[in-house]
Amino acid sequence: MGSITANSKGNPVLFKNLGLSLLLFSWFSSVTVAIAQEPSSYTEISIAPQFDLAPHQAPEARTQLNQVKQNINQARAQIALVLRGEAQLNASFTLGEGTPNAVQMTNQALLKGWFENYVFAQFTHAKSMGDLANQRLAFVNELNTRCQNDAAYQQITNNIVLPQMQTFITGNFHPAVKYNAMLIIGQINQQSNYNPDQTRRVPVPSTVALNYLLQNVQGGAANDALLLASWVGILRNVSMNRVTNHIPGNNQIAIANEAMNLLNQDASTTGRTLSGQNWLQRRALEVLSAIGRDDGQILPKIVAIIKDDNASISLRLSAAKALHYFYYDTQTKVVVEDTSNALGLLAIKICRNELARVEAEKEAEAAQAAGGVGDFGAGMGGAMGGMDGAMGGMGGMDGGMGGMGGMGGMGF
Repeated sequence: MGSITANSKGNPVLFKNLGLSLLLFSWFSSVTVAIAQEPSSYTEISIAPQFDLAPHQAPEARTQLNQVKQNINQARAQIALVLRGEAQLNASFTLGEGTPNAVQMTNQALLKGWFENYVFAQFTHAKSMGDLANQRLAFVNELNTRCQNDAAYQQITNNIVLPQMQTFITGNFHPAVKYNAMLIIGQINQQSNYNPDQTRRVPVPSTVALNYLLQNVQGGAANDALLLASWVGILRNVSMNRVTNHIPGNNQIAIANEAMNLLNQDASTTGRTLSGQNWLQRRALEVLSAIGRDDGQILPKIVAIIKDDNASISLRLSAAKALHYFYYDTQTKVVVEDTSNALGLLAIKICRNELARVEAEKEAEAAQAAGGVGDFGAGMGGAMGGMDGAMGGMGGMDGGMGGMGGMGGMGF
């Protein structure tokens, strides 16, 4: 069995064949973590040398480059067998079999090394910052579509993914890495998406992951970016719960209480911009509507938001939409006449805003045609501001994802 060690400069070196007596030890466990010396730098996890193409780009290193490519292809093929349940977790596997640097390990160790020191290690590198969303989606899609074996799925999610994502969130990693990690936690399920006969089944989100997300919205989130990512994960859980019923009643109450706390917050006391606060509060409304139950305070609060002329149009529209998804019965109900009047007045407000937007555009076009281009920008600004993101776009948060700074930010 081999291990990854580091030289005196902190750089990883190739495997040293230590013999089969070390088979039980994870060969990736001692991979080095490269940290730049500047005080403001972030941690970057080194890619395992067996999978690292970067050091072998010179023409004279072609042999080593080809060996690394072979290692990657061989590992992918073996992992595919494990995900399908065709290779047992405790079965032995040899990477680079027949070569001088061949390494023997279990399939369980292969999974740990592949994800921690290849897939997830790439998340932490500066060159990956602009592609993290695509990398996250690729990982989640591969896990949920290719893994057909519950034992393999639970080994990956419970023993590799969750611990590593929590390390990213609490460690000295780039804020984008932390945000990405929290989104991944929200996508984790309790089991694979396949029945034993390989037919698809409804995903059941992980209750362990949900508990972690709930802890973050209850005050554990280090910044608003992580708070937002936590609410995104919670929203997936409560939406799926309508089918899966995987969330205990006490957790549903706890989630609803946190959503109500968010709705009752004043932006001036949070340090957020109004648009940032609106974005979070709209997620809270979606969560409450997905839960769909009233405690005597939730529906009156939602109707009050619809009536509030000082609230943004986008928030009032989200509140109006939320009413549609509640389970109405003798315990969950609204005052029909009062609510209908509030919805009617909101519709009138939106129509007036739209008319004002059209008139502003006409005036701006007329001014431009007459050579007075100076007023065109103001006209467009009024047009966009009048609806305040009423179409539900990302622009309501200070220019989309780039506007995270308006919410307390990604920590840049």
